[in-house]
Amino acid sequence: RCAMFLRDAASKLAKEHATRDRTARERARAKEDENARVERMRLEREEALRVERAARRREMEEASRRRAAQRETYGASVSYSADLAAEASRAAEARGIRARKDDKAQLPSAARDALGVERSGRAFFRIERGSRVTHVGVLDYGDVRERAIGLPIKVMRALGADASGSFADGEDATVRATYVTLPLGTRMTLKPKKNDFARDFLSMDGADGDVREVLERVMMGRSCATVGDEIVVEDGPRPPYELVVTAVEPSVVHSDEEEEENEDSMVVDGAPVAMKRAHPAAVSLLETDVEVDLEPSDEYDEVIRRERRRKEEFEAAKAKLAEREVQKTKDIELRQANIAALKASIKPESPDDASGDASPIAKVRFSLPNGRVTTRRFATDGSRTTQDIYDYVRSMDDDLFDIEFDLVSRGGASVSASAANVD
Repeated sequence: RCAMFLRDAASKLAKEHATRDRTARERARAKEDENARVERMRLEREEALRVERAARRREMEEASRRRAAQRETYGASVSYSADLAAEASRAAEARGIRARKDDKAQLPSAARDALGVERSGRAFFRIERGSRVTHVGVLDYGDVRERAIGLPIKVMRALGADASGSFADGEDATVRATYVTLPLGTRMTLKPKKNDFARDFLSMDGADGDVREVLERVMMGRSCATVGDEIVVEDGPRPPYELVVTAVEPSVVHSDEEEEENEDSMVVDGAPVAMKRAHPAAVSLLETDVEVDLEPSDEYDEVIRRERRRKEEFEAAKAKLAEREVQKTKDIELRQANIAALKASIKPESPDDASGDASPIAKVRFSLPNGRVTTRRFATDGSRTTQDIYDYVRSMDDDLFDIEFDLVSRGGASVSASAANVD
């Protein structure tokens, strides 16, 4: 019996070690898979960045070739770039101009002299103030003081001015005006800042036609569009809606060619490539059909981000709960295996033999916490009789398996588990 008990205990211990080894291997495999996934994502990011840089370099080279071709057509000397004092101008409104009035600038006569009168009607200028960049068409030359530029209120606001077209006290009102050539636009993408635009326009019957009419009317007020421009849509009694230009096609990225200190460098395919400071893409809206796309609003994007975070948190909590359930199942299975091993190790009941050769017998009656009443005989000639009684009780009531308890006689006497025998 002792050998059988030792074999059962060894088997139980082997099973426990096997379970632990299997769990450790599973965790090691999971960690290896996670490390491989992270490395794969890193390589994919690096490849995407390399492709993006190469595409950007090709795009800049193509833009440079186009500008070179334009210089060949117009003459290499056609260029203008100057620092000018920005002044709010309402000249277009005062003259009763309705079409393309929102971004028509008044430039000094020096710009006209540099470009030539024959090109003044369709000239475009990039206007920069710090990190803010936009583009304007031309209203006239010479009707502003030298070293100054007259800009419509909407353009002034795009450069950081307040609603009246004034900069805060102490702020520098100097802008850089640079002559540029813009491609004819074919597509433009707008993004409302708030959900009001979609709610007020896109939820109505015939909304598509209504939105198209409103946007066409707004676009008729501009001669060009720059990525990052804010466009204000005013429609009757409704409050104004703010939309942002997020993309234009063709997407030609201009870069500084005059200022060497703006050069940066990057490495493409192992070779350093000089890069100038890039400016937002811009297109001309004159005499061209532009298709306008609408993106979801910033508020909608924030709602989606919050929903995505909530879903990710839910999935993480769900995965953690599932992990706890798996561990709980493993613990239950291990406990049941230990209980089964204990039951298998219980010695057979001693025979009820009154012959003189029989070993002394103790007949014990148990009242268990689960309500069960049972009687069993135990041999009292060994040194583990009391321990055998405790193991038997544990095997009869699973709730007692892994807790400490005392056996108490009817008279109130406690039977210690460490006692060598039972009286």
